[in-house]
Amino acid sequence: MKRIITAILAASLCLTAYSQAALRSYVQELNQKEPLKSSVWGVLAVRMNGDTLVAFNQGQKMVPASNTKLITTGSALTLLGADYRFHTAIAYDGEVKDSTLVGDVYIIGGGDPTLGSKDENAEPADRLFGRWQKILADAGIYRIEGDIIGDGRRMDCYGENFSWTVDDLGWYYGVGTSALNWYENRQDFFTVPGTSVGDPVSVSVIYPKTPWMKYSHSCTTSPAGCGDELYYLNSRFVPIGEMRGTLAVDKGTRKQECSNRFPALTCAAYFMEYLQDHGTSVSGSYADIDNDGAVRHDPMVFDGRRAATAQDGLTIAGSTASPKLSDIIKECLYESDNFYAEALLKAIGQEVTECASYDSSLVAEKKILTGLGLSPDTAVQIVDGSGLSRKNYITPSFFVDFLKAMMRTSQYETYLHLLPQPGKGTLTSRLSKAPESLRGRVWMKSGSMNGVRCFSGYITPEDGKTENTIVFSVMTNNVTVPTYQVNLIMDKIITLIGE
Repeated sequence: MKRIITAILAASLCLTAYSQAALRSYVQELNQKEPLKSSVWGVLAVRMNGDTLVAFNQGQKMVPASNTKLITTGSALTLLGADYRFHTAIAYDGEVKDSTLVGDVYIIGGGDPTLGSKDENAEPADRLFGRWQKILADAGIYRIEGDIIGDGRRMDCYGENFSWTVDDLGWYYGVGTSALNWYENRQDFFTVPGTSVGDPVSVSVIYPKTPWMKYSHSCTTSPAGCGDELYYLNSRFVPIGEMRGTLAVDKGTRKQECSNRFPALTCAAYFMEYLQDHGTSVSGSYADIDNDGAVRHDPMVFDGRRAATAQDGLTIAGSTASPKLSDIIKECLYESDNFYAEALLKAIGQEVTECASYDSSLVAEKKILTGLGLSPDTAVQIVDGSGLSRKNYITPSFFVDFLKAMMRTSQYETYLHLLPQPGKGTLTSRLSKAPESLRGRVWMKSGSMNGVRCFSGYITPEDGKTENTIVFSVMTNNVTVPTYQVNLIMDKIITLIGE
């Protein structure tokens, strides 16, 4: 029996050595030919027992794209815990007399990214508004002689990161967060090409309606085969939106998911509409609060604005809570949701520094990383939560060190099972040719943008022993071939790592 066990162990060691040799050989081969030869790339894979399976350019700083979300979500989970919830308060000023509020209702945002969201974990808008109406009713308010005010003062009003590129800012994935969000700060449009080349493209709002916006679309119809080359321009400083570019004549009706720079005003408008449709009359209008702390009914009208009541001078009638942080993180990672990631980064800043600006939030995140035993000041540059910025620079080695550090926290099991697996979310097509026994043990996050493809995560062992868990990061930058070609290479690297 002893000899049999010894033989099995010897065979296993030989197989492991063979797999590692094949992995290292493949990495060397890739570095000597295109498409990776002229690009920047690196890989590191280690076991928790200290074994290094492969290491190539592991100290090279690269743009990580959405792999940044691993750090954002892990930091938020470590600091806030899986059961943390964002809160939105319903408050008022003035007095309640005979079931009438002589004053304004304030919707005080606490950074909840799920308000009005399409995410299946989010509370449907009508149900949420019903709860807010009940809070008012419980306070004796059935009629409002005043305004419904969206209050986003808790966070930095400049929601977007200043390092994001202009061509991203108009789309849903490039919109910033605020204290009071609505529908993930998106606005959907229908676009329809004309019947002939050169005709105007028809653009119409689907949801949410924003009557304060002024639209001036200049997009035109292009020849068949030219595709969708539309882009949307807007600003939080003035309520003007313009769809530019071209849409091919053969494209038909398309939905464009763009950014909405006035989420607090949007939320207030829809809540007021709900109240009026459900028996609570409002004599005033909807409004938000501008950068100077004044009530703003129309973003185009700058004169005559009155000061909003300070938050500490309001009467809090009640509040509602978001889904649990773990549910928000899962959606963020599975769908690679930039908006959720930025909201989580700002929640970190709010919790640690009581300020949710980018500067404060990044300082707070660095404190968390340092507390995990890492050295972010010298090893990386992180400027946002989602990875949309090309000013983020992280090494494969840092990702591996971070993921190893997460294994030493009490939140590791939760974190692991929030990560996507091949066949799910943004990994739907990944490792499709790998053995099912391997696919079920891979937990990782993808990251992609033009010229960038990255994967980092864990491969849990078949024997269940923590020390045999593999932690890996594979990163490529400046690759100009089609993404599917890079994906095939990355799939093979990860498969070899896990064998």
